[in-house]
Formats: sequence, structure tokens, C-alpha cells
Amino acid sequence: MRTYGGSKKATKASYSGISSGLALAGFLSGFAASGYEQNLKNYHLGECIGKSSEEVLAKIADEIAPIGSTSDEAIARSAVMDTLDKIYEKLLNEGKDIEALGTLDESNLKEMVMEFISAYIFKKWMYELGLKVEKNELSEKDVVKKENEMRVLIKSEVEVALRDKNIQTFNVTEGEGKKIIEEIFELAYSTLGK
Repeated sequence: MRTYGGSKKATKASYSGISSGLALAGFLSGFAASGYEQNLKNYHLGECIGKSSEEVLAKIADEIAPIGSTSDEAIARSAVMDTLDKIYEKLLNEGKDIEALGTLDESNLKEMVMEFISAYIFKKWMYELGLKVEKNELSEKDVVKKENEMRVLIKSEVEVALRDKNIQTFNVTEGEGKKIIEEIFELAYSTLGK
């Protein structure tokens, strides 16, 4: 696989954002371990008990990925919001309310972590793509084509990489987890050229 100097720098800058995914996984697994109300209390979100799903999910996002000052923090927050939206959509489709977060199992948790990682890498890649467009290194036509291809590629790579992993012990910020994230991001970044 070809990698470029810029990919290493962009990957290194992504760790603060990826740690939001680790926090999200910990938070979501807390629902299974402690139940809905106790997990909210454990995260100092007890005031959310009895509130609407939208309010609860917004507070969870604020807790896990507060609005930051860097592009990477903004990307991480956006990926967390997308993941929480997917969780909410899944609950609605199953006819459940927000308290059903207390029934998340290992499979649901893994699905949500993969959703976050895919969203984060894709959004980070889109940010880097935007920089290339600003420098007139890519045309808008190239962008549309690459965007569609990369969304599918990243999701597929994340699913394959995490298929056999125990999501409750999988750490995306160090060791094998860190390496997996780096490789997927560098693969995506390599499509942008030098």
C-alpha cells in the first residue's frame, strides 16, 4: 500500500477524535452493565431521566464529544452525532424508546462502534479531500466520484477489520486497534494522491 507523508500527519492528528469513539463505546456498554438510569447517573446525566430521546442523545453527545476548537474535535463530534442518530433510528424502527439503550447487547454495541469508526474516518477523509479541492488539486467531478467510492470502501474495511474482535475489550487508541485504524485511514488517504 502506498502512503504519503501527509497521511501520517493526518492520522496522528486523528487520535483525539478517535478517543471519542472509545468514550462512546464505554458509555454504550455502560447501559448493558448498569441499566439505563444508572448509566446516565454514572455519567452525571441523571437530569436526563424522563426526558425526550432527542434531549438525552444531545446530552450524551455533549458529554462524550463536547464542541471543541479543532477540526478534529468537530469531526469527532459529528461522527458521534451520526452514530447516536443511527441508534435513535434503530430504536424507532423497532418501536422502542430511549430507555431501550439499557438492552444493548454485544452485537448492537459492535454495530455502533463500527458505525462511529466508519463515520469518523470518512469525515476525516472528507476534510482532507476538501483541503485538496481548496488547493485545486482535485476537481468537483473527482470529489463526487471519490466520495461515493470511499464511503463504501471505508465501511467495508471497518467491518472486515472488526468482524472477529471483542468490542468490549477492543481499544482503538493503542495496540492492534490503533494499527487497524491507522491502516484504514492511510488506505483512504492514499486515494487523495500526494
